[in-house]
Amino acid sequence: MRINHQVVTFDAAELAALAAIPSNWSGTLAATAARLDALREANLRATEVRAHAVQKVLAGSFPERGDAEPGLRAELRSITAPDPKALRSLRHRIEVALRAAHEEQQLAQGLLDRRSELKGRLTAYQAKAARLGLGEDRDLLACSRIATGLLSRRPCDLRAVTRAVSDYQQLIVDKRGKTE
Repeated sequence: MRINHQVVTFDAAELAALAAIPSNWSGTLAATAARLDALREANLRATEVRAHAVQKVLAGSFPERGDAEPGLRAELRSITAPDPKALRSLRHRIEVALRAAHEEQQLAQGLLDRRSELKGRLTAYQAKAARLGLGEDRDLLACSRIATGLLSRRPCDLRAVTRAVSDYQQLIVDKRGKTE
């Protein structure tokens, strides 16, 4: 649907989709209910991952997102007679809510993944320091303890951990340059 000069126009594909809804009304209702089930599951998963991220990572506040699924499900139940436009509008709002739930989950998972990445990088740099014979260097041990301590905090500050791991890596480069 496009709005052009205050006139609503439908393209051929949209008109065909609207026309097909009444011919398979029960199937379309069932498919819409299935999308609502998917939305419920996506909301549960997003809430779970978000809670995990809030525990493990200092991330500021997540955008507030309400649970639209119960209201959308009630709206589906209220459609008692074939109304293609109302059902199409409802399906669109379900898809928007699904995208929002997936985006929230991806944001939270991204923060958790970043924490894991930093932990892995620190471990790799510690192994590199040991290979270079710098594993017992006091400065490197202190820097490593700082980064490890920051990673062990709940929630951990990703910015501070990023700086600490970067400082550790840079210190290895500096120490390596002095030994060559």
